Amino acid sequence: MSLPVGAFTAAAPAIQRRLRKMSKYPREPRVFSQAKLLIPVGALCTSFLLIGSVIVLTTDEVPDPVDKMLFLALISFGMFFGVLFLAHGFWRRFGVDDQKVWSKFGSVFYREIYFSEITRVTFAGISFGVFACNKRPIALGINRFDYTLACLRILEEMRIRRFTVGKIEPNDPRWPEAWQDMRNRLAAEAYRNHQNYYDSHPVELQELNALAVGRYPSGSQRPSESSISAWSSAGRLS
Repeated sequence: MSLPVGAFTAAAPAIQRRLRKMSKYPREPRVFSQAKLLIPVGALCTSFLLIGSVIVLTTDEVPDPVDKMLFLALISFGMFFGVLFLAHGFWRRFGVDDQKVWSKFGSVFYREIYFSEITRVTFAGISFGVFACNKRPIALGINRFDYTLACLRILEEMRIRRFTVGKIEPNDPRWPEAWQDMRNRLAAEAYRNHQNYYDSHPVELQELNALAVGRYPSGSQRPSESSISAWSSAGRLS
């Protein structure tokens, strides 16, 4: 009987979204970590494999030296991933503030992109990608973390600047449609993450509505229901 791998894969985004730690306020700067998951898993995996290696080395259950070396090689391979989980849990961090998105791994590397530097934005179903000249791109894993502030800041940059969407550049005839579709997706993500907040704060919902169409908010206090419908449709995960 085969495992329903397809079902697990399809369910993974929804499970990840439920496990995210959400902010109360959409524009709250965030620092993200998976330490609560990766450290216990890494510690458990490493401990079991370390015990296994001691057993292999100190007993005669595996008398053949070749088999013993093979077992040790497999255990070492597994321990590598256990240590990798621990390292990511202790030192891997991601973040967003009003000026930039960033990621780092301890003192090994640090990467940041300011929103004012963005030259290209992509959407891959499970993440937005932000690009800047002469910098490595940063993926915003929307199922793992609450990147609402990043979505809002990108929308604000899209209101005053033009840049590439996916592979479509501003001089491409398809660009206006792709540009609006990207705005819809970003607004949909922000609204879905904080629907209760926006529904209870009509002025900020009006601002989000204006960002979704690339305008500044008008004097009207009533948000566009048709825009909200468009955001939800554009932002729905496949």
